[in-house]
Amino acid sequence: TDALTAALKSNPSIKNAGETTVDSTNPIAGTQQQVIAQYTKDPSTKGYWFAYDSPGAAGAQALASKDGGKQWPSGPLVVTFHDDQQANGLISKGQITAVADVNYDASSFEAANAVAQYIAKKPVPPSDKGSGLYGHPMYSYQIITKANNPPAGKFVQPKFDVVSFFTQLWHKEFGLN
Repeated sequence: TDALTAALKSNPSIKNAGETTVDSTNPIAGTQQQVIAQYTKDPSTKGYWFAYDSPGAAGAQALASKDGGKQWPSGPLVVTFHDDQQANGLISKGQITAVADVNYDASSFEAANAVAQYIAKKPVPPSDKGSGLYGHPMYSYQIITKANNPPAGKFVQPKFDVVSFFTQLWHKEFGLN
């Protein structure tokens, strides 16, 4: 968020029409109200960025109901995170232009591995901070658009299969199947 805000401020041709904070007690209806208010105030807004997935989907749907479903580039650029099945469908409809996706299960497997190593009284490896874990990149960020959106019911395949990697590692280290 900070990097995006700084990049926008450094470009004099881009005007930030507004910023809001998601009301965590009312993320769906609250976001829809904020988007409708922004659209009503300035229907020529060129882009909407949502800091996380549920408000992103809600905001995209509200925007489509107000602007008639105009898809980018005829309509605004709409971006958010996480290609879950809801976002997947909204990308297919053109209501979300793009999402940034990451293999979210990697952090769960890293945590489970740290616990397993600790219980086995083995050294606990540091978490992957960009250079990988055990020589492998745990996280891969992908931009998903209509062009590479997986079919309904499918998910984006990560560049590195952490599930298989840790299953094999734990089988070798601890005899788990």
